[in-house]
Formats: sequence, structure tokens, C-alpha cells
Amino acid sequence: MEKDRADYPAAGSPFTANQARINWILHNGYPVTGTDQLATRLAGSGATLTGGLSTEEAIAGTQAAIWHLSDATDLDRENPVPGQASAGRDVLALYDYLTGPDNVGIGEQPTASLKIEPDEHSGVAGERIGPVTVRTNGSVEKLTADLPDGVTLVDESGANPDAAAVKDGTRLFIDVPAGTADGTASVELTATARVETGRLFVGQDYGEGNETQSMIVAESQTSQVTATASGAWPETQTENAVENAVATEETPPAPQAKNTSDLAETGASLLTPGLAGLALVGLGMVVLLVRRHRRHI
Repeated sequence: MEKDRADYPAAGSPFTANQARINWILHNGYPVTGTDQLATRLAGSGATLTGGLSTEEAIAGTQAAIWHLSDATDLDRENPVPGQASAGRDVLALYDYLTGPDNVGIGEQPTASLKIEPDEHSGVAGERIGPVTVRTNGSVEKLTADLPDGVTLVDESGANPDAAAVKDGTRLFIDVPAGTADGTASVELTATARVETGRLFVGQDYGEGNETQSMIVAESQTSQVTATASGAWPETQTENAVENAVATEETPPAPQAKNTSDLAETGASLLTPGLAGLALVGLGMVVLLVRRHRRHI
């Protein structure tokens, strides 16, 4: 069953205190990082491998590093892999890299987020409605706008933005030309973000000699989030109102005879946009943590 990492079953183990460093190993050890890439990193750190790093060596070195931080179980440096001296040197090199100074820890990773603020806007024809500000920790990959004829979506410079131009903090406007009939417009953004976290799964122990394995899952998946916003506007004036206003300026009415009943009322109607955000996180690569209180591996 899945447990919070604070509920790691080995009471008194250093697992809780070392969660960030264990999480770093999950994301930088095998299998999230392949054997060739690990071999390159080890060579860059000054380690000498015997013919590269095999899958078996990568598994052993990664798990030994995790056990060291989760259960204070140290690798036997004199005999890391009994009977296999060359493999032992490779395992020890990876173990030292994963538990060494490069391991600065990785905390809990944020979920993907996307918002368009504020969540409602209105205005009048003849001006830009907005701004709305994009807030995201991902990359905007899709932008769609439902706009009446003549109405455009613009950024602060007046350009029509595409998805690649929209970043965290981008401000967008709905540009409504004067004389545009009452209407509404909407915009939808879709962003993706990579989310990596560690999840703990704990089995049930059935007595001495029948302990089960605990597993930590290193998740690495692209999550997608969508947000929408919309705006509304009335016309500033009707054509008849404009004509009447011009006639009034050319021929002043008699005292007490001024009639403004033909002038259209102006105002603002609010349209509350729908705003949705879904963070979908799936399972990624699995690294097993065998809970054994042993002195050597």
C-alpha cells in the first residue's frame, strides 16, 4: 500500500532525515539515468571503470546508495561484490558518486500549474480589454482563441502572440475595435510541465524471514494543464446615437427641449471565465528498496 514518506516502516532509520538526498538518487541513479550516461558522469568525477558500467553494476550501486541513506547500511568497501573484484570497483565508484558531494538533494516537486489572472474581465468596444496575466510553471504549447470578426488577441506590444511566445507573466489583451457589436471572446491555454516525485509503497511483514520489500517510485511524466478566460463588451454607441449627437452639435435645441432618450446607455457586463487546472501524474521508473538491517551487501 502507498504510504507517506514520513511513515517509512523502519522506526529509527535515517530515511526521513535523508528524504531529499534519497530523492536525488532516484532521479540521478539507475534506471532513470542510463548506464552510458552514468559512466560518463563517473569518468567526469575522476572514477576509473573497468570496461564501462553494466546494468547489474548500476542496479547494485544505486540500491547500495539508497540503503546507505535509508537504513544506515554501508557498502563493504573491501569486498563490494564478493568474488567479482572488477564489478566491485564499478559498484563502489557509483556508490561513492551517488552518496557524495554531488548529491545536494531534491525536495518535493511542485505539481504542474496554469492560471490566467484575473478570472473575469469586461470593457467597451474601442479599447483593449485586459490585461490578463498568465501564471504557469510549465511551457505553453497550445493557444486557441474564439473571437468575433475584427476582434484580436494581442500582447503588450500589440502583436498577435502564438503559444511559444506565452510565458509565465505574459500579459494578454482582447483588442475590440470601436463600433464592434456587443459580444464576448475567450482564450484557452494548454501548458505542460515535467513532474518528478518519489512515492513510497510498503508491503506487509509476515514474521521473521518473511519480510516484504518496500518500494520507492521515481515518477517522471509530462503533466498537462488547461486554463480558459473570457471577456465581454457592449457597444460604446449605436449609429443613430452618433448621428443624433452630431446633429445636436450643429443645431442647438431650444431651451428645455434637449432629448437624450436616443442616446444608448453605456456600461460593462461581467462574464466570469471558466478556469480549469488538472495535474495528471503517472507512475514512472521503479527502484526497489529492500528493508534489511545488514552490515554488508
